[in-house]
This record gives sequence, C-alpha cells and structure tokens, in this order.
Amino acid sequence: MRMSKFALFAFAIGSVVGSTSALAQYDQVGAWTIMGRSSEYKGCVARARYNDGTILRFGHDSISNQKFLNMSNSIWTGETLNSPQDITMDFGRYGRFSVEATFRQRDGMPTFEIGGLNDGFLDVFSAASSLAIIHKGMLLTRRPLNLAGTRRATRALQQCQFG
Repeated sequence: MRMSKFALFAFAIGSVVGSTSALAQYDQVGAWTIMGRSSEYKGCVARARYNDGTILRFGHDSISNQKFLNMSNSIWTGETLNSPQDITMDFGRYGRFSVEATFRQRDGMPTFEIGGLNDGFLDVFSAASSLAIIHKGMLLTRRPLNLAGTRRATRALQQCQFG
C-alpha cells in the first residue's frame, strides 16, 4: 500500500527542521523526549532513542507548516546524501506503507527524512505498537521498534506546539 492513502509526499526539509541540539526539553513522556524551540520559532519535536542506536524524531515545523518523521542510526551508511530512497514502514496490524525518504546527515548521523505527513499518518504512527523500517528488502533495526507511549507523546507534542 502506498502512503498516498494518507497524502504523504517527500520533500527536502533540510535546514527547516535543523539540529535538535538547538531545542530545549519541554516534557518527558515515557521513552519520548518532547523538545521545543524558542518563542519566535514554535516548532516542536518528539525524540526517542532505542537500544540499537536508532533515533526516531517526529514533529511539526511551524515555518513550513509540515509534519515530519526522521529515522537515524550511525550504522546506516552507503547511500548517496540528499538522494531519494524507498522505505517500507511496517506498522503490523495497522498496515505496511511504502514511502519516499530523503537520505541526509542529521546531527552527524545518517538519517532518512520524510516530510509532508498529514494527521492520518500520525494517527497510524501513534496507534501502532511497533514499527519495522525496511530498506532494500532488509530490516534496518535489530527488531521492530517498540512504539509504546507514542500516542501520549503525540498529545504532549501537540501541547508543546499549540499550547
């Protein structure tokens, strides 16, 4: 199933999302750290780090008015920077979706960036209990990532963004 069901499109978010090092912690919800920027740029990001080194970031960029998901891991090498890559995101019983991501370096780590997400995607992402990230037919993580607490993190992110 293509993500077009949720009107997903990839775009080069580049410096719009920027480094998470410029963010201040807003809240902690389970494994998710909710971070927000200064008042003149009210973008917020939820971030979780997994034991295998994978980092997931999702949020809303108020400058571009876009929702995004970034997936990073230092062992994901070998792709051409700034190149589009086909990724399959398997949410178990919630479905398996093919998306186009842009491969970049983010905070010194190889990162797949997906932008232009709508609320439908975030509903699936926050409701699912696990996420398997598949690239070129291979699982990129040791096992599917545990998404427990993502619904609460999404609510905290919205509070950070719009509260």
